[in-house]
Amino acid sequence: MKLRKSHRVYQRQGPLPYHTHPEFDSVFRCRTRPLLDVNTAIHNDDEMFLNAEKLHETRKTALWEYFAGGLQMLNLVRDVARKKCDSLMNIQSFLDFASGHGRFTRFLVKELPRERVWISDIYENAVKFQQQQFGVHGIVSVPDPDNYQCGRRFDFVFVASLFSHLPEAMFKKWLRKLYGLLAPEGVLVFSVHDQAVLPQGVAMPATGFFFLPLSESRSLDKNQYGSTWVTEDFVRNVIVESTGRAVYARGRRALWNFQDVYVVANGEQLSPSDYRMAWGSEGCIDQCAILPSSQLLLSGWAVDLSPGGAVAEVQLWIDGKMIARAEPNISRPDIALHFNNEALATSGWRFASSVPASIGTVVVNLVNNLGMENFLQFYKRGTSGFIVSDVTCPSPSVTQTAGKSLIFAPGIGFEGIQEAVNATMSRTADGLRIHALSEDPQIILPTLEGVMPGNKLAVHAQLVSPGPTEFQIFYGASAVGGFDEAHSARKPIQKGDNDVVVEFTEPGFNGKIRLDPGMLPGDYILKLVEVRTTPTLSVP
Repeated sequence: MKLRKSHRVYQRQGPLPYHTHPEFDSVFRCRTRPLLDVNTAIHNDDEMFLNAEKLHETRKTALWEYFAGGLQMLNLVRDVARKKCDSLMNIQSFLDFASGHGRFTRFLVKELPRERVWISDIYENAVKFQQQQFGVHGIVSVPDPDNYQCGRRFDFVFVASLFSHLPEAMFKKWLRKLYGLLAPEGVLVFSVHDQAVLPQGVAMPATGFFFLPLSESRSLDKNQYGSTWVTEDFVRNVIVESTGRAVYARGRRALWNFQDVYVVANGEQLSPSDYRMAWGSEGCIDQCAILPSSQLLLSGWAVDLSPGGAVAEVQLWIDGKMIARAEPNISRPDIALHFNNEALATSGWRFASSVPASIGTVVVNLVNNLGMENFLQFYKRGTSGFIVSDVTCPSPSVTQTAGKSLIFAPGIGFEGIQEAVNATMSRTADGLRIHALSEDPQIILPTLEGVMPGNKLAVHAQLVSPGPTEFQIFYGASAVGGFDEAHSARKPIQKGDNDVVVEFTEPGFNGKIRLDPGMLPGDYILKLVEVRTTPTLSVP
């Protein structure tokens, strides 16, 4: 792929203190408002990325969280700027304080001219890195705000995840200092850990402030940069001490659905809209699979937790083209329970789309009712491993040995069985619950490897049906692209418990089996699936 001239600055060869990820160029384009030529350089000492790597199983998923988190920060900043001065473009001077190595800056400079952006961090190499990579102004910070040198004022000061680490004295001093850097109509936006996210078993002191000398930083003094939790009363009192007014707006969990965000304006009252911060939609891809029919199946959930927010649409992009779009409307009581919000009970979505033989990049993009966008990271589930940027979604496979049974049951979690279409699955103590969304629910068994041509296969199932219907097994043949009625077998079943066996022999069997539990909508409980293969005996 030919590189654009603007990329050559940071894609040099040889040992460098950073790594780049041009594979995300195509991801950032998969939006209603594409982001072009995003600088993806990440410094080797970037503690936000290093912490994401520790929390995730693969570097790929850490990268997706890192970039998606930066875009969520952009959504939040854009929303506050829109309410305060109609548009982010109206900001003439922006300070990102405690900016790290540029998780947010790389996106901010796509929205705001870089000559209007200042960044400041206590790590000198972080400041130099951002100056070199993003072309912004830089100020090296210091531990004590009394010694911080800055000769100008700013329209917008953004402080993400600093006050969530400071001891009480520094919390107060830095808030006073940063408020003092505001221009006459400037705004200060900062985040904190609220008492609602205190570690389990920890009680908030009467002061409303709790500090532990623990943090992800590898080099800063933990007694000066640890972990901090506060109450709103504490923050209010510090704001009054710093500004002389108890005027502020608070967004609960407005940063990464974890940290609370406070907005303090200089020289003006806040309007009611300032108290309704928006930061965009979020969610998860629960399943990604290539079906035997060569369809790509993607399913998951999407919510918008900001006040007044809603997911307007879920977009499926394949190789830079939008293939499909949908609104979340599938029942997901587990999501409603997790967020304790019944309004999210239909937050599920699903795509089943024809795809080319070779898939390059698959992206699911969320757009909310305010036009904010962000993409979903892939979620590892069971044995279905997902490769994020150059997606491959293999169906899991198992080796079938002649004369032995392959068993799927509650004790082993029905591992490897996948949803196909018109069905959602959930594991229960009684078995695998299959919720049929229509009269044609389908699930897929793991691909069977090692089945010899001509072997007879038996599929034994124990299941509970919502009513009298027909159980059907489809088996793949090498001469047929997907599944068809000619390569299937049916058995009648009754309402309640059933024990059914379906047998077939197919010389061209390709190892793929589809199980349709019935032809009625509703809930089926699959208690057992046993697959057994035996050689076909020849009679002389």
